[in-house]
Amino acid sequence: MRTNRITARRSPVRTTMVWVCILSVLTLALICGVSCVTTTPTPEPTVTPMWTPTPTPVVLDCIGFEDLALGTRYHVPDRFMDSEVEMTVRAFQWGNGEWSTDGFTEVDDEGRAGGSGQEMWINNVNLDFDFCCVLEKGLTLRFGEYGGNLNIEINGIFKEFENFVDIDGANFDGVTVTVTNGLGNDTGTLTLKGQIWSFALGGQELWIDDVCPMGCMVKPQVIGCVDFEDPPLGAQYPILGSFQDSGALIRVAAFQWGSGDWTTGGYTEVSNEGLAGGSGQEMWINNVNLDFKLLGCPFRNLVIYFGEYGGNVNIDINGEFRNSANLLDFDSQIIGSVEVRVIDGHENRPAKMELIGEVRSFAIGGQELAIDDVCPWVE
Repeated sequence: MRTNRITARRSPVRTTMVWVCILSVLTLALICGVSCVTTTPTPEPTVTPMWTPTPTPVVLDCIGFEDLALGTRYHVPDRFMDSEVEMTVRAFQWGNGEWSTDGFTEVDDEGRAGGSGQEMWINNVNLDFDFCCVLEKGLTLRFGEYGGNLNIEINGIFKEFENFVDIDGANFDGVTVTVTNGLGNDTGTLTLKGQIWSFALGGQELWIDDVCPMGCMVKPQVIGCVDFEDPPLGAQYPILGSFQDSGALIRVAAFQWGSGDWTTGGYTEVSNEGLAGGSGQEMWINNVNLDFKLLGCPFRNLVIYFGEYGGNVNIDINGEFRNSANLLDFDSQIIGSVEVRVIDGHENRPAKMELIGEVRSFAIGGQELAIDDVCPWVE
């Protein structure tokens, strides 16, 4: 956590001068018969919040995948939007516990989810939904499931299972699950009731349609810096895990090595070694990406304090993904229509990165990378 505090002390000389001025004005008023002397006060400076949330509640339409071009395929870690909701393609866990990043999702119109118009075919990937808010009442969706296993993640709780009926009646951190049909090789509906702050769903031969969020509510507070003081020291989070800090949701995602291969074997851990140059707790990133979801997005400008100590790095801004040897390589580049500035970004010491522009989505990862104080800010 980084704090910069400037305290102004009163000067005894200045206080004496103020009283002299007051007595002079009163004397002048008595001599001249002036009943009231007025002056124009100096206005107090206004402080602009680093990030202002969208008013509540927010009405979101059902996601029908009609905004997307028919036949378009998306792979890990692609992002796309439909009905003003961003979705990110994530790694998928097979029934044997191994992870895959080789799948895809494709815009289809075969009606296999039981809806109408376009739908989404999910093939060995997870779709991570970013509603930019908390769903106070839950969501519903249509599905068609025709083989293989399934993944679901709700509020940081991940489960791998065979058929939707297997999770009927389950509870994920206060969110109850109701399934119609879901025996395999059929269509049905999935209903989640309760407060949802993260949601991802995946399968091997899965079609979904009409994903309808209910009660989209943006938290009524200004979000400051994400300084990792909320999660417990030493906590580790694996692939597709998620946690909250300072009102933001952070998702753990697969990492791409310098060779172009993807790994799902890394983790992130809450540390306090000061490697990012801040104070208190920080986040140690080991062969994963951290995807930041700040409620009420998009927001303007972002600053990140980091320390880089080996290996390559990943960054994703507004759906444009980059892989390089060092974060300094991104200095002065435009990524996702956002200007990147890196200050003192050499290896083995703390540094700072600034993103200038409208940021809808942001992820950062490395092999031996520490980060702290991820802060929306006003330039």
